Amino acid sequence: SDINAAIFEGSRAFGGLAAGHVAFGGAAFGHGAIGGFAMGNPTLFHDISGAGYRFFADEVLEMDSRNPQVAARLAGALEIWPKLDKARQALIKAELSRLLASKPSKNVSEIAGKILS
Repeated sequence: SDINAAIFEGSRAFGGLAAGHVAFGGAAFGHGAIGGFAMGNPTLFHDISGAGYRFFADEVLEMDSRNPQVAARLAGALEIWPKLDKARQALIKAELSRLLASKPSKNVSEIAGKILS
């Protein structure tokens, strides 16, 4: 959608997805926009640079600090990794490992750990 492209491109304009966060007004909007990015915009989410996965993981961590239940539901979008090519699998596994290393909430830790196992 246009909002997904705007999020991705806007972040890219400010130093790349890893450097940019999108400030969401509420959990429902954040969940919808970030979930929509992951599920509804495969071209940007699965970009071979890994920027889409990095951006998504950053947003999961940001949401985790405000609403762990929503963050855990978002993190579930990464369970697609076994269906992808080896390069993208490695990128997603790295982001899942980064999520776990950040000492997230129990909710996110449980989902990320289950996806990796």
